[in-house]
Amino acid sequence: MAAPKRNSQFVYILVPEVGVVERTIWQASAAACRVALGLELTPICPPLQYSPFLTPEERSTRLPKICWEWLRRVSKIWLQFPSIGCDDLDAFSYRLLAANERWPTRRPVYQLERYEDSFVPVAMPREQIRDLLSCNLSVGLARRCI
Repeated sequence: MAAPKRNSQFVYILVPEVGVVERTIWQASAAACRVALGLELTPICPPLQYSPFLTPEERSTRLPKICWEWLRRVSKIWLQFPSIGCDDLDAFSYRLLAANERWPTRRPVYQLERYEDSFVPVAMPREQIRDLLSCNLSVGLARRCI
C-alpha cells in the first residue's frame, strides 16, 4: 500500500538506535507517538509500525525504503533520543537529517524534551541541527561530540 501524499498532520518520529537496547527504542517511539496523538497529529514511526511483521533481512533491506517513502509525505520530523543526555545518531538518522537539511522543501525538526510526565516538541534551529550533525560526522557511527 502506497503512502498518501504529503499531509500536514503527519509527523515522522525519528528515534536513533545507536547503542540502545531494542526495548528502550520501542518505549521511546511509543511515548513520542502518544504525544503526537495527544496533539491530534498522526505519528509515522516505520520501525515501530513495520518491524513486528518484517523478517530481520527485510528490516535491513525494505525498512529503510519504507522510511524514505514516508519521510516524503510528512510535514515535520520529531527527534526523540531514547536516553536522556545522549545525542548520538545512528547511520540512518544521520542520513535522514542531513538529507532533510539539503532538500528545498525542508521539514522542520523538533526535539522532544521531557516536561513533567510527558514530552513536549521543541523546534530545533538549523544551527542546532548542523551542530548535531557535525558531532556525528562519522556518518552516523555515533561518536560523542567532545
